[in-house]
Amino acid sequence: MIDRSVPFDMAAECAVLGSILIDREAILSVCPTLHPDDFYLEKHALVYDAMLACLNRRVPPDLITVAGELRQRAHLDLIGGLVALGDFMTEVPTAVHIGYYAENITRTATLRRLIQAGGTIAALGYAEETELDTTLDQAEQTLFAVSQRQRGADFVPISTVVAHYFARAQSEDVERVVPTGLIDLDRRLNGGLAIGLGCGASWDGQDRLGPDHCLRTRSTTGPQCWGGFARNESR
Repeated sequence: MIDRSVPFDMAAECAVLGSILIDREAILSVCPTLHPDDFYLEKHALVYDAMLACLNRRVPPDLITVAGELRQRAHLDLIGGLVALGDFMTEVPTAVHIGYYAENITRTATLRRLIQAGGTIAALGYAEETELDTTLDQAEQTLFAVSQRQRGADFVPISTVVAHYFARAQSEDVERVVPTGLIDLDRRLNGGLAIGLGCGASWDGQDRLGPDHCLRTRSTTGPQCWGGFARNESR
């Protein structure tokens, strides 16, 4: 039985999972700050972790791919099968409010960690044989771990950032343009410099991100510029 004395938001957890299943791009707005261990129910954490695994492989996290990932991990039956995934999709009519639901999940998760930290600190207070300075240091570290995790939400793994970038790039057909600030030059370059990401081949035959991931001009009449080096393609 679920202990109601522990803060959690069951509706928000189901809504987040359902939002991602009905709109595969919805995960991009929550993955930097929402983590599997923020979910109260283990089966919800397993589903969200499978969604993140799909995202990291640049696979859209929809009903089929998430079910396949869970099946590969032998977790599909544990979470209730395809029926459970389908139930998540019926929880919300749209994925527009996924950010709101995700904030509720992280808030209640922080409160649970704070309660756990409070219990740990209380146990330290009963350990009379421990030096007072040691007890105070341990209590401070316990509380600091909770607050540091909350503040650390602004920092995300580079793998998440890269997956987010590629997913956005694939979903947008409009080329990104950065104005130079020089009116005549921007006019000649059709608005400015376009940001591109390319993979170049090195002399040893291994593909790697090269200098051509920097700036590329949009000029259709003049030379193309990759990484600051002009290249005349009119020849």
